[in-house]
Amino acid sequence: MRYKIVFICPFDLNWKRGTPYRARTIINRISEKFDVLILSMGGFNKNNIDLSYKIPKNALFKTIFMWIHMIKILLLQRPIVIHCFTTTAILPGLIYKFFNRKTKVIFEMHGISELELRNTNIIRRIFYTMIDKIGCKYSDVIIVMSYPMKKFVISNYGASHSKVHVIWGPINLDIIPYNKLKIRKKFIVGYGGNDSFWQGFDTIIKAAELLKEYKDIQFYIVGVPKGKYPNMDNVCFFGKIKGDIEYFMKISECSVLLSTRIGDPVANLQYPQKLSAYLAVGRPIIATDVSDVKTIIEKAMCGTVIEPENAELLAKTILDYYNAYKKCPQKLMVEGDNARKFAERNLSDRIIEEKLSNIYLK
Repeated sequence: MRYKIVFICPFDLNWKRGTPYRARTIINRISEKFDVLILSMGGFNKNNIDLSYKIPKNALFKTIFMWIHMIKILLLQRPIVIHCFTTTAILPGLIYKFFNRKTKVIFEMHGISELELRNTNIIRRIFYTMIDKIGCKYSDVIIVMSYPMKKFVISNYGASHSKVHVIWGPINLDIIPYNKLKIRKKFIVGYGGNDSFWQGFDTIIKAAELLKEYKDIQFYIVGVPKGKYPNMDNVCFFGKIKGDIEYFMKISECSVLLSTRIGDPVANLQYPQKLSAYLAVGRPIIATDVSDVKTIIEKAMCGTVIEPENAELLAKTILDYYNAYKKCPQKLMVEGDNARKFAERNLSDRIIEEKLSNIYLK
């Protein structure tokens, strides 16, 4: 028996960020097993209804217009499961459930509104915090990004322990062939992501400045626009990469990869999707101690964890890997192999699909 599942994605699925990538990866794999429909603000396949064309661009209450359209479609489709990505998605799902009690609503929380919106309009922050709390109370299942986030929603929002599931970032290993680290003249330090506040990107730039005298250490920055930062001889900005495969190919050219999130409550609850990509391409990782990152790196035995926002320590750690690369590259190769094996055992989208299928059908 095939079940009808509706995914609510109140964002453009083609957007080059972690949340759309995660949603695309899950939807593509789940659609192999179930009949699915996607409601989004920008689509990527034939099963998607792109609501961006139905909502006036300059409407004062765009989100409310979007919710109304979503509820209308849900009433027509009568899904058995509604999988809601992010806080903005959960309200239409719960309103539909009010009229159709048998429908299972999955609330996938990618962040905590009261923390992420702390520098915005107070009314907006209170409104979305209220939605988070309602979602935690009335949804059937909650999916969170990390164990610290699970602890937060249980202790602060009264979520039932049994209905909160931690699912780290899924990755499609079918499109990421594992190529072992090659020894080149240049030691390439890579970063693949954006430069938003909690990414700690400034720490990378400061570390690059500290290491500029090492002419064969080169930084590859993927995902950050060119021209946004001063030119540096040892830093190459590649801007935004068009496709997922191209992104994986570029970061796989690196000798070691960086995840430098800051020590902030937001960063400590989220999961950096780039970490899954790094593990999948099989490279050693230098990462800051936030969220579940330390647990993952230590379990995988694939890198080094350092304190956040410490450019001197980051530079020293990069230098340690550089010296190992020159004298004993086997250390980096072993860590790379371990990274890939961890991704295969824990982050493959096929494994995540099995977990979600069990959640949907339970």
